[in-house]
Amino acid sequence: MSHSNGSRRPKKNDEFYGKSEFIAEGGLDTFWPGSASFNPLWVVSSLGMMIAISGLVMAAINTDQRIRVLKPGLCDTCFDPVDVTVRPFTHTIYVDGGADNGGVDPDGSIRYPYTTIQSAIDTVPIATSAIGSRHVYTIRVISGNYDESLLIDGSKRRIVLLADGQVTLGNITGTLWSYDSGANTARNIVWNATSEYTDVPNALVITSVNSEGTAMLPGDSFTGKWRISGGIDIVTNVTLTELHINAEVWGTVSMASTTATTNLYTYNSHFRSAVTGTSTTQFQVCSATDFDALVTVGKYGSMRMCNFDAGMTVSSATSLTAKPEGFISCRIVGTFTGPSVSFKLDGYTNYWFDLASGVLGGSATKVILNDVVA
Repeated sequence: MSHSNGSRRPKKNDEFYGKSEFIAEGGLDTFWPGSASFNPLWVVSSLGMMIAISGLVMAAINTDQRIRVLKPGLCDTCFDPVDVTVRPFTHTIYVDGGADNGGVDPDGSIRYPYTTIQSAIDTVPIATSAIGSRHVYTIRVISGNYDESLLIDGSKRRIVLLADGQVTLGNITGTLWSYDSGANTARNIVWNATSEYTDVPNALVITSVNSEGTAMLPGDSFTGKWRISGGIDIVTNVTLTELHINAEVWGTVSMASTTATTNLYTYNSHFRSAVTGTSTTQFQVCSATDFDALVTVGKYGSMRMCNFDAGMTVSSATSLTAKPEGFISCRIVGTFTGPSVSFKLDGYTNYWFDLASGVLGGSATKVILNDVVA
């Protein structure tokens, strides 16, 4: 396929835009050096990269980032590969466990990705200024099994672990994961932070390209989610940490060793073990998430369309900033434990709570979020 585009930047409605391989071409008077009308030739890879190639009459770029060129006097099909330098993105690091870098040391680029997630994490710099600490580093992990635990120094860092398809931490096969003493060891994520810049919270985001897929349904979770065989442990004594999770997690999510505020956000996730926080754990947002075991936090904000199979415990009735506050269209089984007026729920949640013979623990009382006009 070819397209004569002069020096115009390609657009999404061009016939070659987004193809896995294409050729962009132009005449000598347009592209060859020395011509009075020389302009750069734009090509687009299927990964959305746009490149201006000067001094080439014809060029093609594939997903392996090898540019093929045709110079004057050669046949129309004589494309010779030319190795080019594919520089790593400034704040995006690639990981592909199945990559063959041909003996070249990985640098986190698309062409030479790291083969372990930990290797990519270790390259994220610790910020040396408040401005630098606002930068978010995205580690883009290509779909596959990564049988490794992750230890992350979260000091003055904001890191996104982005799954490009299903990414499994540990050896999980099929719908369920089970431990054995051999090859099936639980793999954990530990976040440890001891320093920060004022007003710039350290942050860890675990999400996927298919962020809208719900892990509440077993089949969907292993088509495009993080699947973590172990737990997530947040250990920090800094002022504020942000934790965003969009994943299926088998082990405990623990903030029990954290003395400072942790803002927790969960989206389209499934937690098969307990979520254990302290009075400083603020569960800001919960959306379309399934909890198989007890959830313990200090405060909660906006809980939307979530399922709690083993109840919830809170230590405060104070409202958080996320709105609308309270449990909206949720199902809660078991005991809700907390102080007076700490159980804020709409009519739908109240229906499901009563249907499941839910119990109020501690001094908890209900606040029904209802403004129905007769």
